Amino acid sequence: MVATTNALNQSNVSHCALMVQKQCAEGLMSLLRDLGMAYQNLSQFNCVLAVEILNTLPTHHYNTGWVLSMLAKAYFEMNDYKKAASYFAEVRQLEPQRTDLMEIYSTVLWHLHLEVQLSTLAQELVAEDRNSPAAWCATGNLFSAQTEHETAIKFFQRAIQVDPSFPYAYTLLGHEYVLTEELDKAITAFRNAIRLDPRHYNAWFGLGTIFSKQEQYSLAELHFKRALLINPHHSAIMCHIGVVQHALKKTDKALQTLNKAIDNASDNTLCKFHRASINFSVGRHTEALREFEELKNIAPKESLVYYSIGKVHKKLGNTHLALMYFSWATDLDPKGVNSQIKEAILSPGQGEEDSPSAQSGDDPQAPNVSTDQEAETSGEVSVEGSGLARTVSIEAHADDSDDSL
Repeated sequence: MVATTNALNQSNVSHCALMVQKQCAEGLMSLLRDLGMAYQNLSQFNCVLAVEILNTLPTHHYNTGWVLSMLAKAYFEMNDYKKAASYFAEVRQLEPQRTDLMEIYSTVLWHLHLEVQLSTLAQELVAEDRNSPAAWCATGNLFSAQTEHETAIKFFQRAIQVDPSFPYAYTLLGHEYVLTEELDKAITAFRNAIRLDPRHYNAWFGLGTIFSKQEQYSLAELHFKRALLINPHHSAIMCHIGVVQHALKKTDKALQTLNKAIDNASDNTLCKFHRASINFSVGRHTEALREFEELKNIAPKESLVYYSIGKVHKKLGNTHLALMYFSWATDLDPKGVNSQIKEAILSPGQGEEDSPSAQSGDDPQAPNVSTDQEAETSGEVSVEGSGLARTVSIEAHADDSDDSL
């Protein structure tokens, strides 16, 4: 009887142990499946779905550096830089030794004009691992934010030097060369990034911006569309496609593209600006005026919006309103639009066919209506007009980089 009881107890214990092992294995497989699905969706730029999956993870798995980094990257791809910065800051607190994706964090801080935090991040990363390309990318982004482009270029080259297989460093270098008008070098840098990672849409986008600046709009459209094929939900890429389509006289297609971009991101002010500009150019003055007025409420200190409203009122014959808006535009940016306003006021018979979008046709990034939306995928697309003070620097590291190049 005792032997039978012992045998039953052992059987029950074995059964319970087997059940526990099975439940543990199922839990582990479920966790790995969720992490894999989130990573897959993020890799395919289905960022909303990736965030939803990651938010369902148990707390003790959610509060880890890897998961929070994935969330930060997802919000970065959705152009929500404040949320991305918040998650990256949590990562730095949890795992200060982590360098993975810190180059993205530096770009986020670039977009937000947080130079002090960017300087701190760069110094900490360099102190942690001088052989990390992310550390030198962060340092390059810092000097780019301070519009010290030549120094930024040296640091991006240093990032490539420590890791020649790091595509993002080539992309950052390419964008910096665009800002210094060294377009041949920029093309080489972007092509190197694509050679290392054909799905690196930032580099395809960079090539598109160069061809757009060179007025090779067909090539620009081709490269922008290649970037959009990789990241089909990116409203800023759609915006640039719309601009070059308008330059190619594909006005209907341009409006369709911009409408789709605004549907995907209703707060993308740059898309709204270009749509209003195209409506003005095709004679839809009422629609253009309505949209410019909306932009004025969203960006009340943007001189180009006031200038554009003045152009519309001038076309409608509202001379007193046109002069009033030209005056406001001059007050907001005396140097930037003053010559254009004088021309509009003093030469009533000229320039009437030029829409605000035509003024920016050579460079889709010209109107800085919204820095966050315009600079989009990589923290280096445009810094003109950002008004960043050069108050923070780490010259000691610059010396180190110069010696090694």
